[in-house]
Amino acid sequence: MKLTGTPDFSAKLLLPLPLPYSSRFISRRREKVLLENLAAQKTANTTCKGFIQDNAAQMGLQSTKHCKVKQANILMLGLDSAGKSTLLYKFKYNEDFLTIPTIGFNVDMIETGRDFTLTIWDVGGQQKMRQLWCNFLENTEGILYVVDSSDKQRLEESKKEFELILKNESIKNVPVVVLANKQDLPGALNAEEITRRFHVKKHCCDRNWYVQPCCAITGEGLSEALQRLTVFAKNYIKSKEFSTSFKENEKL
Repeated sequence: MKLTGTPDFSAKLLLPLPLPYSSRFISRRREKVLLENLAAQKTANTTCKGFIQDNAAQMGLQSTKHCKVKQANILMLGLDSAGKSTLLYKFKYNEDFLTIPTIGFNVDMIETGRDFTLTIWDVGGQQKMRQLWCNFLENTEGILYVVDSSDKQRLEESKKEFELILKNESIKNVPVVVLANKQDLPGALNAEEITRRFHVKKHCCDRNWYVQPCCAITGEGLSEALQRLTVFAKNYIKSKEFSTSFKENEKL
């Protein structure tokens, strides 16, 4: 394995999309927490265009050398109903939320260590949304690919999408953590089986990678996944900064 930044949102995405912090949750307290988090991120715009512009500006500052808190942009992908949004809210709040399939995307910031934050972009996995995944790839420092380990009927479909996204030059050498989700369900494939069926060693030979068994409901395996992803992202950022510095010195 080898170590190898604001997503380029096309006009196709500039349409009203439901924010992930509204009626999909069942308690007022939870809604209040999410709305407070929304305000803290300064994403008060009510349209997808404004939401993207706010976060694009924010994420553009992440690479500045004078920023005390370093951040990494993480793209979370996977088929619809794989459990991506449930995982995101479990990462952030350590609570179970009732979610619906994401139309568009969700985004949240998660502190994983001192002076380091992961900005996780959870992009919808419906077939039409998968055609737009490529618009989110630029400036990504890590990929979280979520697999429903219990859904053997859609395993091949998920594998094809996994292989396709890794062929994109925009994420060459970007580290990958595969989450083998829903380990609590009968017949769920373990991490070794997911690694073998997805040919992870072959497709990720140019980057750091790891397959983590997990359960979004119980939280099993999630802290390990975040720790692994944080290490990978930090190393990737350092590698990228070194490469940029080397190229600048060559021009002198």
